[in-house]
Amino acid sequence: MVVKLTGCSDGTVAMMRRVVKWHHNYMTGVDKNPMGERLFTRLGSDLSVHPWSKVNGVRLDLSPEQESKHDAAAKLAKQLNSRMPILRTTDPEVTARALWLYDRDLCPKLLAALQAQMQSGEDDDEGLDNGESPLAAADDMGA
Repeated sequence: MVVKLTGCSDGTVAMMRRVVKWHHNYMTGVDKNPMGERLFTRLGSDLSVHPWSKVNGVRLDLSPEQESKHDAAAKLAKQLNSRMPILRTTDPEVTARALWLYDRDLCPKLLAALQAQMQSGEDDDEGLDNGESPLAAADDMGA
């Protein structure tokens, strides 16, 4: 029934059930197994608040990769462009006021970061071909 409802394979559903059992048994003291301990320690007492990808990552003992600031910025730029294209056509003063209304605490930090970026003289567009936009590069990275 779960397989039909979710579209997951039998093997994936079976693994999900085993993970829940390991976690529950460790939490209740029935079986103090290392896997249950890892799941409980990293994810807490309620697995249902975490997506399967995160739970499975803990099961596989995968450490999350640190994303570079450039990659994170390229992803954010792509999201802003696709979700709020008006930012590209709006008067900068209107955008600044909108950001102020959105999050006043962020604005001074954003201003300092923008000034530092401009003073560093770095475009942070390493790896871009002649004239390629960072948004196009983010598309290529699978952002």
